[in-house]
Amino acid sequence: MIDKTRAIDLLLAYNEAVFATQSFTFIDGWIADGCDYEHDILVWMREATTKWRDIPNVRWFEKGVYRRRKERLERELVQQRVAARHAPSDAEAEARKAKMLAKTIRVFNVRRPDQIQWLAEYEAKHGRVEV
Repeated sequence: MIDKTRAIDLLLAYNEAVFATQSFTFIDGWIADGCDYEHDILVWMREATTKWRDIPNVRWFEKGVYRRRKERLERELVQQRVAARHAPSDAEAEARKAKMLAKTIRVFNVRRPDQIQWLAEYEAKHGRVEV
């Protein structure tokens, strides 16, 4: 169970007469449905309490909280897709690692058995790495 103190304090400051007798169990349900307390619930409550007067109860926030969740998840999905598009492939990452290890071993003469073995296995598959 999450500490709802900040949400309760926010709503009591907004309208203590209305929210002092309210149940805040809706917040637990929103969180159980995947809403983020910080990014969906509190952000929407802060925004709504500055825009609207006479908010009647905690449930009034529900549509906005779910809208925030949807927008956040869509942003995260786009960010994941962009990151995946720009992330180097495993093969590219291994090639960079091989080049770095080859330089470290052959040019700087740094010899760590695990690095030497990894490079030997890589070169057995892909051929000698030139530095």
